[in-house]
Order: sequence, then C-alpha cells, then structure tokens
Amino acid sequence: MKGLPGAYRERRAFRQELALAVVVIPLGLWLGRNGIERALLIAPMFLVLIVELLNSAHRGHGRSHRSGASSTFGSRQGHRVRGGTHVTAAACGDLDSRPVALSR
Repeated sequence: MKGLPGAYRERRAFRQELALAVVVIPLGLWLGRNGIERALLIAPMFLVLIVELLNSAHRGHGRSHRSGASSTFGSRQGHRVRGGTHVTAAACGDLDSRPVALSR
C-alpha cells in the first residue's frame, strides 16, 4: 500500500470513514461555539482515520489485524458517544448550559 492513496484505493473501511469525515468535520465546526469545542468535536474523527490507517498497515497479519480492528471499533464508538451527546444537547437547546462543578 502506498500511503493515503493506497488506503483509499484498497480499503473499503477507510473510504467509509473518509465519507463520514466529510460530513462530521463540517458539522463539528458548525456546532462548536469556540475553538476548544470545535477541536473536541473533530479530533475524534481524525483519530478514527488514523486508527483505520494503522489497521490497514496490519492487514492480513492475523492477531494484529484483529486488535487493530477492535481499536478502530473502540475509537468509532467513542466518537459516536461524544458527538451524539453534543448533537442531542444542541437539539434540545441545552448547548449553552455549563457543566456542574464538583464540590470537594
């Protein structure tokens, strides 16, 4: 495989994640109120793409391929939880609420 073009050409999963990134990254930029929120919304998508590339590097290596696939799955799930929570809060109009401080 020859880098990003090779991953795009040979790996269906990478193409799917890239198509998702085309939707999720602009959405994260639009929903985020400041630079930190925007970074927190789009960084997990980049993490998913990076993990997918690492998984592609281990393609066909049995056990390492399975562990790469499970790490890709884990990064996807984390992204869905964070993104879903933020989208739900935005839909409910609760985006401006501040987190409750924990007392000691």
